[in-house]
Amino acid sequence: MQRIAMAILASVVLPAALAAQYPQPDSGRSKPDSAKPEPKPAPAPALNFSGAIFANYQYHGEAANKAQNSFNLERAYLTFRMPAGD
Repeated sequence: MQRIAMAILASVVLPAALAAQYPQPDSGRSKPDSAKPEPKPAPAPALNFSGAIFANYQYHGEAANKAQNSFNLERAYLTFRMPAGD
């Protein structure tokens, strides 16, 4: 009889004791008014990118001139603009 009472007592007390070892989520609690709001991250600087590419493609349909088919990248102008500071 005493073993049964100890088993019942252990089955009631042991889960409560184990649950007390782990922090419970604070979902029901509201934040205190004195809590500081999180600072907003600084905005990323504006980047302006533009460019022009000049290419040349030549195709010769005859079998003797297939070695002369080509694609050439003549020039490329790339422009990156962003503010240098305040």
